[in-house]
Amino acid sequence: MGQLPNYAAGEMSSRLTFPYDPASPPTVVFAMPTLKQCKKIFWKPLVNLLAGQPFVESINRAEHTIKLVGDLPEIVCVGLNDGDGDRVRGFRIAALLADEWQDVKPMIWDEVLQPAMADTPGSIALFAGTPKGKVNHLYKFDLKSQKFDDWGSFRFETADNPFVPKEEIERAEATQDPRTFRQEFKASYEDFPGQVFDHLEDKHLRGDVPTEFKRVVMGVDWGDVNPALFVGGKDNSGVWWALDTWYSSTGVNILDTEFLEQGKRLKKKHGVQAAWCGHDRPASIQKWQTELDIPCKSWQDAKSKNGKAPGLNERNSRVNSCIYHGRFRIAGHLVEFKDKMASYHRDSDSAGNILDAIAKGQDDHEVDACTMAIGSEEFKQPLQFNLDTLASTSPY
Repeated sequence: MGQLPNYAAGEMSSRLTFPYDPASPPTVVFAMPTLKQCKKIFWKPLVNLLAGQPFVESINRAEHTIKLVGDLPEIVCVGLNDGDGDRVRGFRIAALLADEWQDVKPMIWDEVLQPAMADTPGSIALFAGTPKGKVNHLYKFDLKSQKFDDWGSFRFETADNPFVPKEEIERAEATQDPRTFRQEFKASYEDFPGQVFDHLEDKHLRGDVPTEFKRVVMGVDWGDVNPALFVGGKDNSGVWWALDTWYSSTGVNILDTEFLEQGKRLKKKHGVQAAWCGHDRPASIQKWQTELDIPCKSWQDAKSKNGKAPGLNERNSRVNSCIYHGRFRIAGHLVEFKDKMASYHRDSDSAGNILDAIAKGQDDHEVDACTMAIGSEEFKQPLQFNLDTLASTSPY
């Protein structure tokens, strides 16, 4: 059986921590959201520390791996969001150290890392990060640590670091807005600034999804690499339900035919009656209309009586209005989609002022598909309803 090393006082000794096949030893993974980050934070220090050591067999600077002598675990540095974790698929992970965990895609843990550690007895993981609001999965990991005996969480403020001058902390407190200072220097989970759907809460996740709808529509975000679909249904009381989503997170282009097949699948599953699509692919819109045999239009066609089309901010506003008035609910299985909606936010300038523009770099393709569908429907045919009647049937 192989042995894992325990290095102390500059000398190499070893102890058996758990059994493994020497022909397929587990891996020690140092990870960050991107490889570029990982190279700067982990790879360079590791190489400087281990180069020339007698227990190091080789260092592969192209693959960012460090092979130790004998059958000891290999060390690898990876970017977890690069290719949605493909770099570590198939690994048997003995130990994982992941930094900036708040920026790693949530599905990476569920679909890649946890399975890779589940079949490695005694494996351990350490996640480090900076709080990024209560809708971020770092917060959920923190809460989860309180439920399991073999999980734990530790919170340190910047002031706990003896290498950060007290004067710098005082300067930050004097120049930053209180929310940012609490988040960045006090490790506090704050409400996300500039939240677009600021009335969305966990209570909007519902298990009592109706079985019949008077209107079912699909939103289509073409996306070169990450196309997405959304299906929403309007029930008899005028409430919109998020019923289903599909999102390509492989990080590589998918065939138009494959995307179309997903559209056909959701149309058949939910009885979709119409689709609202991104405006930039008129030929694709026409093809989908032919193949799905339902009306497929660009969101630009959802014009009001004055001929105005709903831009991004207008569509977002319509959906947020539905949320505020108790006319938007999400099927209970769409937890990750709800979190994406909750974290969808506006951009800010260098001073922290919120701008009237959506921040770039968000995982928002499903959200865009949602606002194309429901936002366009609401803009073209705003619901006329009796507030008293709706309030009597709403749990909000």
